[in-house]
Order: sequence, then C-alpha cells, then structure tokens
Amino acid sequence: MTDYAKLIHRFWPDWTVEEKLGSGSYGTVYRAKRVDLTGVTTYSAIKVIRIPKEEPDEDLEEDEETPERSASYLEGVVRYLAEEIRMMETVKGYTNIVSIEDHFIYQMPDEPVWVILIRMELLTSLRRYMAQKPLDEQGPLLRAGRLPEKQDHPQGHQAGQYLRQPERGF
Repeated sequence: MTDYAKLIHRFWPDWTVEEKLGSGSYGTVYRAKRVDLTGVTTYSAIKVIRIPKEEPDEDLEEDEETPERSASYLEGVVRYLAEEIRMMETVKGYTNIVSIEDHFIYQMPDEPVWVILIRMELLTSLRRYMAQKPLDEQGPLLRAGRLPEKQDHPQGHQAGQYLRQPERGF
C-alpha cells in the first residue's frame, strides 16, 4: 500500500485504493472501492494533490528561501485550491461536471507540505465507453448533431463537401 493509499484510508476508512488511474500536472488519481454492510459495492475516483508538488531541490541550501519554497506562498496555493474545491461542490449534480463527493486538506506535521484529497465520482473513459457501446447516429454522444452527410450546396461549396447539420430541439 502506498503512503497516499494509507493516508486515504486514514481519512476514509471504508474506502480501499484499488489502482492508480493516472497522473498529471495537478496530481494523481486513484480508483477506490467501498463495500457497504449490505454488500453493495461503490467506486470512486480519489485525486491526490501534493503542495509543493515535489520534494525540495537538494542543491539548495537548507536556509535558502525561494518563493516556491516559502510556507506563506504554499499556504496561499492551498487556500486557492480550497476555494476552487468549494466552488466545484456548489455545482454538484450539474450536467457535464464531475461531482466532488468529499475532500480533506492535510498538512504534514512540522513542514510546509500539504496533501489535498478529493473524492469524486468515477467516470468511464471515452475509449472504454466506445468499446462497450458503439457509436451510432442515435447515440448519446451524437445527439447534439448528426453525422456529416455529403451534399451539393448551391452557394459555391464544392460537390461532396461534408456539412454538419445540428439537430433541432435540444
């Protein structure tokens, strides 16, 4: 179990980290699972953001202060992210926005290092969704517009050009 999996389990003891889904500029996302007393299994994505992102550069002297290493600067970054999380919580349930279910902000003891844990709904990747449900003209991903059709357009467009024609009524 990774250190982050242990930290996640500390704050959410009912949740077990199953696998790392990916990493990016803002952190690492894990797939987690919870089985309730009735046997119902629920999955969630948990994003882990470490502030600062990396350990300090060993080439810098212990007492050498840079803006990126200053505790007040890092605390400002954490406060900004906390505001972003609160804003995301206000739009929970809106269409096309990932829902945040819970979060914790934890400061490591005796050092200016924070770990932000964000538990959110787990989404199916587009690649996996397309493998399970082939796209067709009536599919949910194409409801905003029909597939392009070859048409001859009288206003100067060349024959055979593809035109996108949006559906009506959405």
